[in-house]
Amino acid sequence: FQGRENELALIRTFFLSGRNSGAPLYFHGIRKVGKTSLLERVRQELLLADILPIRVDLKGIDPQSQSPVQVINSLTEKILTELRTARPELADITPVPPDHGNYLHAAETFFRAVAERLHPTRMVLLLDEFHLLVSHGTKPLLDLIRLVHQRDDAWFIMSGWKRPEIIREACPETELSLQPHAIDFLPMETVARVLREPMANSGIEIPDEAVERVQLQTAGNPYHVAKLAWLSVNRLNAQHRTIITPHDIDELAGLLARDEGNFGASSFSPLILNSDEQRAAMKFSRLLSGEQMVLPIAQAMEAIGSQMLIQLEQKYLIEKCPGGVRLRGKMLTTYLQNRLN
Repeated sequence: FQGRENELALIRTFFLSGRNSGAPLYFHGIRKVGKTSLLERVRQELLLADILPIRVDLKGIDPQSQSPVQVINSLTEKILTELRTARPELADITPVPPDHGNYLHAAETFFRAVAERLHPTRMVLLLDEFHLLVSHGTKPLLDLIRLVHQRDDAWFIMSGWKRPEIIREACPETELSLQPHAIDFLPMETVARVLREPMANSGIEIPDEAVERVQLQTAGNPYHVAKLAWLSVNRLNAQHRTIITPHDIDELAGLLARDEGNFGASSFSPLILNSDEQRAAMKFSRLLSGEQMVLPIAQAMEAIGSQMLIQLEQKYLIEKCPGGVRLRGKMLTTYLQNRLN
């Protein structure tokens, strides 16, 4: 785990000093970018203080198919499952029943009861996949989260792949506001550390030129950086070499770009991109040739439309750069062009 020092500093500034962050923190980024790893590191940091971090995976909660009381029942069940593991003495606290007539009052009572039993220890709820909790029908629950956070019954840190503006569109009427922090791709200097520090005592050398090729190929996507590093070390061991070359990186990146799983699980996941967005991304890649990485904005808008450009940027697939817009990494470009063929 490297490259998220700013986020950890934020946690130390607020939570480890006993200060309420005002609004819940929301870490957002594509799948496999390191959000769950960050939450685990945050959990470890919080354990250093008199704070009880409870990490809750919200997978399985679906406001589209569940009633509001069922959503609250599922949430309180998940919280209690983790809470009882950490504090068995709280086993007598029960979740909000799925048929409760006044479920909001019951949920408020639930959070207050947990806070009173834990006092003076404060609970911080780390809600993974927070976007699953947001819909028009969950406005009362989201407003309750705001209230619980503000009066210090529990503090919240969220993570999810949806950008905050998309979260807001899903439930514009809620009073809950978030402090968003993008968990973006890694800059070049962090990529260099990620590659070199684990190998510091191994005798393996990674020249600057190889680091630059990793950045070019991956755009700093942590998932792909880690895969390239692993494959590179395996290749060196098999060939009894000690220096990773730019040629190694390009060859291995080409292999990864032919594997659907490397993108279907991250930047090109169907959970993130709909079919129209996928087709637009492939059309964008078709306009690139050879070593070309950048399209003038006017050409890109003519090809896929201004609204689609915005959508692909919101979903972390393309980015603005000097001279126009580009896909995020040569590996991604190669992957999309392979799909065309």
